[in-house]
Amino acid sequence: GNANQLDDYEEGTWTPTFALATAGDSSWTEDRQVASYTKIGNICTFQCFVRTDAYTNSSGSGNLRITGLPFASDSTSNRTTAVSVSAFDFAADNNPISGQIHSNVQYITLYKRADANDGDTALDENSTVNGANKNSIIVSGSYRTA
Repeated sequence: GNANQLDDYEEGTWTPTFALATAGDSSWTEDRQVASYTKIGNICTFQCFVRTDAYTNSSGSGNLRITGLPFASDSTSNRTTAVSVSAFDFAADNNPISGQIHSNVQYITLYKRADANDGDTALDENSTVNGANKNSIIVSGSYRTA
């Protein structure tokens, strides 16, 4: 066929959830989870909004992630994609300001900058809880799929 022929197109929804790299007994209750995607060829463009209602953890650890991306990312070594992040109501100085999708995963790793002297640092199990437990995040971007 034609070199410019569209050979793969899909639209849908997905369920974004918070998770830690080592889940342990960590648990979030999300009261808002809205997400959609469009996949054209091997590029997936997505948007999501997540707001938590409750969070508990005593043994989970590691990087904070948003899981549930509709497709695994490309497995090419060192292929990392930056995504846009807007967040509010996280614990003091812990609002995520950026996110990355690394090679061969179905999640977004969230990063913060606590002050002007810090580099971007991955959020962890201590970064997520505001007293009201209303951590809210909006993320959008595109990534190359497997």
